[in-house]
Amino acid sequence: MQRIGFHSLRRRLLFLFGLLAIFIGLIDFAGSQLVIQQELSVYTEHVRQDQIDDWARVLSALYVEHGDSWTFLALIRSPKSLFPIDGLVLGHTQYRILSNHKVLISYPENVKPQSTWLTSPIVVMDQSIGTLFVRPTVSPPLAQLSHQLFSFFSLLQGFCIIVAITLSTLIAIQVLRRVLQPLEQLTVAAKGITQHIFDLPIPVGEDREVAEVLNAFRMMQTHLTMVQEARERLLADVMHELRTPITIIANQIESVQLGISELKDEQLTVLYDEMIRMGTVLSDLQQLSDAQAGVLKLNVSRVDLVELLVNMREIYQVDCKVRGITCTIDSELDSEWSLIDRRRVTQVLVNLMTNAMKFTPDGGRIEWHLRKNRDRGGGIQIAIRDQGLGIAAEHLPYLFERFYRVDHSRCRDTGGSGLGLAIVKEIVEQHGGSVFVKSIQGEGSTFGFTLPASRLE
Repeated sequence: MQRIGFHSLRRRLLFLFGLLAIFIGLIDFAGSQLVIQQELSVYTEHVRQDQIDDWARVLSALYVEHGDSWTFLALIRSPKSLFPIDGLVLGHTQYRILSNHKVLISYPENVKPQSTWLTSPIVVMDQSIGTLFVRPTVSPPLAQLSHQLFSFFSLLQGFCIIVAITLSTLIAIQVLRRVLQPLEQLTVAAKGITQHIFDLPIPVGEDREVAEVLNAFRMMQTHLTMVQEARERLLADVMHELRTPITIIANQIESVQLGISELKDEQLTVLYDEMIRMGTVLSDLQQLSDAQAGVLKLNVSRVDLVELLVNMREIYQVDCKVRGITCTIDSELDSEWSLIDRRRVTQVLVNLMTNAMKFTPDGGRIEWHLRKNRDRGGGIQIAIRDQGLGIAAEHLPYLFERFYRVDHSRCRDTGGSGLGLAIVKEIVEQHGGSVFVKSIQGEGSTFGFTLPASRLE
């Protein structure tokens, strides 16, 4: 049994789907983390600015409370105890207070404000009395809140990514099952064909592309089934056709060898006739096989179909006279030139005439008809009508199949290989035409063929 590993299409597609989902998830996670950090930074920046503004308002209130004086700054012993706002003590940061471009207080001393420091004006009665400079510092509560928010959104994002990957994997499994299950059944059917099993079911695909593949395989399976049935039927027919003459020859020879009978002229005639029959079957089979395989090449020339029918009547003139059969030609045209293979079309006419002679009783009538084909597509139509017993309607669709006989015992008595009409069909179709048959029981049959307009001049 073949090992199914990573080379399995299902596993490779699932692996690719998983990688794609993880890659998209990581990209989304990284982008979300960046956005969250930026938003938290903006939020922290606003909070810190609000803190600085609150300190500036406290300083302005103290300034007014001390009689519009900065003396309260000198009373602060420890800068670390100055103005706790939202968990952040001003003394815990680096700051400076200026008034009229004069440094009132700094922590630590001689510290110089940088461009990144936050500023807020100290305003009394809508007039600026000083400026507060503070180095950006995040208070512990704010830092903890930012960390908690970041952790929460990270966990939420990770959970969403896991859910998305899980859902995408489940969807991918369902899609792959929908696509690959018909293909797996198709594989079973293909393996069955290699074992000459042609009746395994082919699923119906729901997707257009898969359905097209399945329909094409179904058509191929049907064609192979027909070919296999035709091959088996051909083999059975050939065995049936050759068994009788071989049996007759074997019995005649055995009787001579055993001394039961002497080799007489009558026996030689029987042996010769049976050998001729076998040769005819094999020759017709070869010709039919060549025609069906496309090996039978046409030597096209300019031929008058009316003249060809007249020649055909002359070939059978003696036989018709002996049996009292009247053979006529009914043609709408004095001449009809066509580009055909003269020898092959003559063979078609001979096969049709031979059948008509077999089944027309003595003193009967055979009629050839040549006329323009007035059906769709135009062209020319040639038909031969006999006065035989006619053929039942259920047999008509199969008359041009090889070895098909309406009455096996009667047909064997009249001779023939059972391949004449099949050869007619193949030759006519190689000319681009088609064959037809009409029959009324008790009145006779009409066999004919059409040649396309492209064959006419």
